[in-house]
Amino acid sequence: MNKDQLLRMLDTFLSQSELYYHEALLNDLISLLRKSGIEAEFLKEFIKMQVQYNALGRTHAEQLRQYERIDERLYSLHIDKGKKFNIRILYAYHSMTGQRILLHAFWERRSRDYESAIAVAYARLNDLEEDTL
Repeated sequence: MNKDQLLRMLDTFLSQSELYYHEALLNDLISLLRKSGIEAEFLKEFIKMQVQYNALGRTHAEQLRQYERIDERLYSLHIDKGKKFNIRILYAYHSMTGQRILLHAFWERRSRDYESAIAVAYARLNDLEEDTL
């Protein structure tokens, strides 16, 4: 799958599902997935998890093992497939609207990977919340 195909598929899914996301999230995902050979499998898992979240609702979905609360604002969505991939998407809920916003995607290889990812996610969340004031 080439970059344009991947971008088109991600954008189509995110738009149709009415998921809010920081504009840089697409670039995060493209950087992680392009020419990896896991693009289709990742998209399948990602879509399945979003459908499941919508069906269960926030309270029930976030009790599943794939969801982890990082701190008072940030959550982590674990999208993994054994040893094939272990991608995390950090998200939060907008302080004014309550809308879930996907902020930053990264490979989790070590627990230290979260430190820089959390900083990026907060910068993006602040950016989006400042835009709504």
